[in-house]
Amino acid sequence: MLILKSIQPQIKLLTLLFIAFFSLQTHAKTSNEFRLSEFYGGNSLLRLNGERPVQDLGITLSPLLAVSSATLHLKATSSITMLQERSTLNVRFNNVTIGQIALNPNKPNLKADITIPSELWRPQFNTLTFAASQYVDRCQDTNAPDLWSEINLYDSYITFDTTKVIDQLNLQKLSDFFNPGIGGQHQTQIFTLDDNQANSVIKKFAISTVTQALALRTQYQSLNIDYQNINSNDVALNQLGSQISESEYRRSSWYITGKQNNDIHVLVGNKTALQQALSEKTLKEINGPYLKIERTPAITVGNGELVAPQIRLIVSGLSEQDVVRAATTLAYMDDRLNPDQAINVDSTVNNAFNPQQQVTLLPGKKYILSELGVNGISFNGPGLFTKKVDIRLPADFYAGETDTVKLALDFSYGAGYEDGSTFNITVNNKVIHGLKLDSKDGDFYHNYELSIPARLFEGGKNELAFTVNQNSIQLIGECRSVNGDYLHFQLDTDSVIEIPTVAHLARQPDLKLMAQTGYPFAQYQTQNDTGIYITQESMRSAALTMAGKIAQSSGNLIPNLYVEMGISETLTDTAMVLATPDDLTAELYGDLTTAITDSKRWPYRLQNKLYNRITAKNNSNLQPNTAAGFTTQQSTLGDFSLLLAAKNPISTSTGTLFIVAAETPELLNERVEELVQGSLWSQLGGDFFAWSDANSPLIVMQVSSAYMLGKADSWTALGAWGTQHPWYLLLIIVSVVFMFMVLTWLLLKLRHQKIKEDWKE
Repeated sequence: MLILKSIQPQIKLLTLLFIAFFSLQTHAKTSNEFRLSEFYGGNSLLRLNGERPVQDLGITLSPLLAVSSATLHLKATSSITMLQERSTLNVRFNNVTIGQIALNPNKPNLKADITIPSELWRPQFNTLTFAASQYVDRCQDTNAPDLWSEINLYDSYITFDTTKVIDQLNLQKLSDFFNPGIGGQHQTQIFTLDDNQANSVIKKFAISTVTQALALRTQYQSLNIDYQNINSNDVALNQLGSQISESEYRRSSWYITGKQNNDIHVLVGNKTALQQALSEKTLKEINGPYLKIERTPAITVGNGELVAPQIRLIVSGLSEQDVVRAATTLAYMDDRLNPDQAINVDSTVNNAFNPQQQVTLLPGKKYILSELGVNGISFNGPGLFTKKVDIRLPADFYAGETDTVKLALDFSYGAGYEDGSTFNITVNNKVIHGLKLDSKDGDFYHNYELSIPARLFEGGKNELAFTVNQNSIQLIGECRSVNGDYLHFQLDTDSVIEIPTVAHLARQPDLKLMAQTGYPFAQYQTQNDTGIYITQESMRSAALTMAGKIAQSSGNLIPNLYVEMGISETLTDTAMVLATPDDLTAELYGDLTTAITDSKRWPYRLQNKLYNRITAKNNSNLQPNTAAGFTTQQSTLGDFSLLLAAKNPISTSTGTLFIVAAETPELLNERVEELVQGSLWSQLGGDFFAWSDANSPLIVMQVSSAYMLGKADSWTALGAWGTQHPWYLLLIIVSVVFMFMVLTWLLLKLRHQKIKEDWKE
């Protein structure tokens, strides 16, 4: 007999209201510590040069977190020539001063603990600012070399006491759970019930799509997946006695062991498969592709909690195809537009839809800077200022020699600029134009046109930077100066950038391009099926983690990316294999420079003069270093893992094969979790990558012959082939010239013979 049946109706109602109240708001206090270097993309030593340097650090906070207390522990060093009575380091948080530290020349090494008031914290984006006032002399040069201080970001850190608060649980909160900032969830569990088929539609397609959908929400942070298939027949109820029914027990999160942690997990399956885990109310709601977020009830027996309450996301439908459509909707939907706990998807219309064309600039199109997310570009006061604009192009962006990217800029600057004031434009750190700002009365430019060689832009992410150096009037005389606050430069965001129409070719294999753009798994022109193949079921979690990271790199869902158990005789053109050396056969490495079966074939660097050198991926690159010498040996991989890339030897068309191998499935899962961390993923390069931790690779090499992948007209394809095979191209040219010379010689000889015959007559 159930516990609630023994309670009087009035008490039962109060009890249910009490439980419902506490289910609306969850508080779980935790303490965290983060180094400041985690919030800064540059060097771990932040150097503040000049008289009034300012530097901002962005700190992202999950909207589900409430900060109860926070302390900044600061470690810094300053110049020993500072004037103590005037030199200070000001610390601001969201533009509010929270600390002022005197820069004492007698104590140049300083440590400080600064409290950050909890009321200053904002959901999502926060700014920590270091602003120094640095003086070494009463009449000083504002750019004197001894005007400096530096903050050790690695040894400086922030400690937090936070509480996770979930006021109202609905689908709008989904992005908050997987927020990339502090308090965001960077690992999750995915469950299926009684799905014992190795390659069912759910396992193969739906779960991969769900993983991508969640990884896209974590943005740049990795998302580790723990996949489990639960057999509902294994649920034992004999220990419950008569205190609780089997039906009530199965509607809880009985498949999760452990205490409540306020993280969200995912339950995937069609309506029939999930009958053992869903309430009657939820089952009645499912009439097509279905998404729901809910809190499962706690199950108590006596004074003990048998099953803790949990938060879960349900991805379901009437059929397996409905589940795939629900997962696809999960990937595309804007969470803020879904204030309900559950939705049924009627239809998803994609007319000739290619996800990659939604996240890159389209060749042959014009864009104004505001369309690229640039809100405004204005610089005030003296100093060196830079505004960087991200230009994301298709990964297979292949420009010809004559192709140009055109800029039409509108910009202006005010009066009072002195010698040394300049406006420079760079593309990927290469200067492409400079202008001296030498008009004493200022100037205005409209449609200032520039033509930039398109080959300076690479497939994937590019950086267009506008840098202005502003110098104020210099007055002659002791202690005479102008602060220069009047200086003003403005670049209009209506300025235009035009991308040329180009071919779509990419040099392969290239792990760096894969890490930055997800290519060739995500392609601009095609959406071919792409498989991640595993040799043991225990590797599925690692495969899903990789699928999520690749989608994250591409910036959008890869609809036809799936995970398949087993290696078939023919793989998809682009494929990834996760395996142990014992699972792999020599046939897979027939055309590869490296083999990692029970016998290892290593292209040692000293055998090939490789020395860890990775050839740049620009289009003008000649044939890269490739391996010609090998050592075959009987050995193991030990505790490191290996990622290889090469031309796919067992596909129907040209493609790239990626192989991730480790000595055991358990080690493979561990190494993949390390690989997808930003610190290691950003170091991917070449086509041979070995690692044993999340910090740095053991070795990076480029050992395979390069080839071009994509589509282009015949002349462009011939030019690309010649770029990759210059000696062959040179041989062809020499042969053509030789044949032309021979033909010319023969014609001249015949003409000479004919002239002689005419003279005889």
